[in-house]
Amino acid sequence: MAFPEAVIKDRGYYTNSAYTKSVHIKFDPRRIAAAARAGGCASPDPMEPFTYADFGCGYGLTVIFLAQAMPHGHFYGIDFMPEHTDAAQAFARHLGVNNVTFINAAFEDIVPGMLPPLDFAAAHGILSWVAPEVRRSLRRVVADSLKENGLFAASYNLGSSERLSAPQVRSLMVEAIARGVPEDTALSQGIDLMQSAHGGAASEFFGAGESDRLAYLRHEYLCQDWTCFTHLQVAAEMAEDGLMFRGPHLSDAALMPVAERALPVADPLYWEDVNALREKTTFAVSLFSRPQDGGSEPRAALEMPAGFMTLLPSVANVAVKDGFLSVFDAMGKASAPHPAVALCDVGRQATDPYTQNALAKMLHNSGFIAFANKGFQLPEVADPRAFALSGEVRGQIARQEEILPVNRTLLCPETQAVISPLHDLPWLVLTHCSEVAPSRYADVLMELPSIRNMLAYPTYTSRDGISSLIHAWHSRWAPWLAGQGVIRFL
Repeated sequence: MAFPEAVIKDRGYYTNSAYTKSVHIKFDPRRIAAAARAGGCASPDPMEPFTYADFGCGYGLTVIFLAQAMPHGHFYGIDFMPEHTDAAQAFARHLGVNNVTFINAAFEDIVPGMLPPLDFAAAHGILSWVAPEVRRSLRRVVADSLKENGLFAASYNLGSSERLSAPQVRSLMVEAIARGVPEDTALSQGIDLMQSAHGGAASEFFGAGESDRLAYLRHEYLCQDWTCFTHLQVAAEMAEDGLMFRGPHLSDAALMPVAERALPVADPLYWEDVNALREKTTFAVSLFSRPQDGGSEPRAALEMPAGFMTLLPSVANVAVKDGFLSVFDAMGKASAPHPAVALCDVGRQATDPYTQNALAKMLHNSGFIAFANKGFQLPEVADPRAFALSGEVRGQIARQEEILPVNRTLLCPETQAVISPLHDLPWLVLTHCSEVAPSRYADVLMELPSIRNMLAYPTYTSRDGISSLIHAWHSRWAPWLAGQGVIRFL
């Protein structure tokens, strides 16, 4: 394929414009530590002082918001594009975040002493975007920097399901640009091609939920060495520099005796790749560490770290299946809003390899779990009540609007839970209905230009449809947010 000269000269990476402004909450160290321990891997305690580095941090929003939530940690963001790190430093100053440091450097230019020993490290998507020699430099830096029980969370594309078409579509986009088609036009055509082939499932291809879809596509697919991997391939590369795969183990097949498996293959990573194909998984987030006893095989769960978890109110009812049994038992209730529960209480529910595996899977992958520093109580609210934003949240929203107008990240004052992105309904109510009588919510929401994009079906823009969503606010979201200090009832 013919790549632009600007891409080739910058280590094969796209640098013509900046990346999207996004927060990737799956890299919360509270989540990483809980998922690791559920899978039997030792980890630092994120409730104690720790160090954390995000390699390829872009605009640095992930580490900025995590640093706000965990002031006892010190965070580092590393990126070789100065427009990213300059903006990240400005964002941190604007938001008043002091426990984060940004470093403008390529991975191969990071020398001993530039970073402290790390408890946690993360790299979102980088493995799939950069050349083999850059991946090698990243592995070297991480291996040299991780503490004995430190963890490295790395995400990458898998060559399964909709990704099977991605190389072909990417090739067509690159060739169109090489023939003079404007970038945005070629990328938009690629989106249309994927949607024609895969319908709604194509959202995984073009970064659904990203603040700037075209910026995401440029950095995702216009890199010269864009690659899809298997778990086996990534684990083999990591092992070259002394980093071992630590999970999560999502396939139950690895828990069976080898003789009872569909094929007599012992390596659990083989079964992770089989599982990814069966589940149509297009993206993986895997954990790695320096060598520990026991190899990469699934092991008995360890005691959970300090801290709490809760389910977002969008989870109306907890299904007692697919790994939710542990949360259901620990919380003692099945309907939203859900209280916070200590991670150690959840961990005690994993009493056998299968529930342990399900728990690790849920803690690691579920977007509907929020992790918190403290527990909280749900206030009893019999009737719809007006609310006011807490002063801290009002300030958060105002500061974010100045620099991140489409970002919907919320830091809960009482629990330090980071919610990103906050669902459309609570975000619109928070930003437009504070100190408004509940009887007027429908009128306020119906006037918003974004309401049709928020709702799943056009018929829901009727007053009856809005009323059902407002009921969800009053019955689920309002008590949950009040319990965490986001709002107070009037």
